[in-house]
Amino acid sequence: PQVCLAIAGDGPLREELGRRAKALRLEGRIRFLGLIDQGRLPDLYASADAFVMPSVTETQGIVQAEALAAGLLVIAADAPQNRDVLGSAGVLVAADPASFAAALSAVPSQPDPRRGADARAAAARFSVEEQVSRTLSLYESLMHPVRIA
Repeated sequence: PQVCLAIAGDGPLREELGRRAKALRLEGRIRFLGLIDQGRLPDLYASADAFVMPSVTETQGIVQAEALAAGLLVIAADAPQNRDVLGSAGVLVAADPASFAAALSAVPSQPDPRRGADARAAAARFSVEEQVSRTLSLYESLMHPVRIA
């Protein structure tokens, strides 16, 4: 199966990536989507077979949690923050092109319903309710500090 890549977002390397895609004659297989309106993200996730997170510096992992909530296979660079967000719900690879290529070539042609359910379950850790509960627990623990005798 042929891999098609959709790159959402924008940044300082956008023009260079476009030039490289053209030089490699990959324009028909790579789409640069630019900034995506929040309301269109569910459709974008639903159209994908996998979500790739090559960053080793992204600190929040919100897009990974969104991809998990959509039931996607998440392939991410092996970095502490990515391990923290994904746990065992994703595929962690070395942060180099060959490792990402190997992981992408292993994406099944048909989605695995069990993996999708596991991804959605992992995303539940980031639900609004869970985040509110964690925040309240933190505040309560700070209001009643442990006293050392």
